[in-house]
Amino acid sequence: MSFEGVWTAEVFGPHGWDSHGVLLLQGGHLAGGDNLQCTSGTYEAHGEGIEAELMVDHYDQPRTIFGDNARKYTTRIAGRLKGSVISGIVVRPDRPHFELQIRLTRRMDLPGHDRAWSGRPVSSPHEIDLDDNHPLPVLQ
Repeated sequence: MSFEGVWTAEVFGPHGWDSHGVLLLQGGHLAGGDNLQCTSGTYEAHGEGIEAELMVDHYDQPRTIFGDNARKYTTRIAGRLKGSVISGIVVRPDRPHFELQIRLTRRMDLPGHDRAWSGRPVSSPHEIDLDDNHPLPVLQ
């Protein structure tokens, strides 16, 4: 089972499931974030199980799910894949009494793993080869 791909992250808090951005998982490494924070780290897969260690770095006034205002902190995730969803827990080693539910939902494969995308960066808009399946949007 491959965990490589693009995933959205949500943590269950006082107001229900709260979005925590997008994560890209590839080759044991992960990176992502949202408009408030960036995240990077590593993961290990064990069959349908996954364990990850992440460094979270907030850009602005932090409002962490762990009840403090730390700008940078480490978290650990342990979860299990069922279908396209990883369900598990997230905990901060420095605040072990906060064990929160997390779910990651697979949204797509990584670019380059799809036959329709070469995975090569485009250096000029003139290099884009569009056809009827990938029409260019009309800007007004």
